[in-house]
Amino acid sequence: MFGNDPNWGRIMAAMGNSSGRFIPDKVDIKFQGIPIARNGKAVNFNTKKVSRSLKSDKVKVLVNLKNGRYKATAYGCDMSYEYVEINAEYHT
Repeated sequence: MFGNDPNWGRIMAAMGNSSGRFIPDKVDIKFQGIPIARNGKAVNFNTKKVSRSLKSDKVKVLVNLKNGRYKATAYGCDMSYEYVEINAEYHT
């Protein structure tokens, strides 16, 4: 993830802009296996440790909607340096 910023709010924002239905107050998010958000709220985590883990060539983001028994896997990549740069210019 460009900038190594553990910004889970971007994940929630993308989910909110999707056509998928979910309950934000139920969502858990992990980056590289490290809990970042639980029940739609931030949890205490070591920002430096998580940021270092995001420097990996492969980054695993796990989103648990806690809404059923189904699973899905999605793969992504950065589309362009400019796109990533624009989205990495701010820190929340």
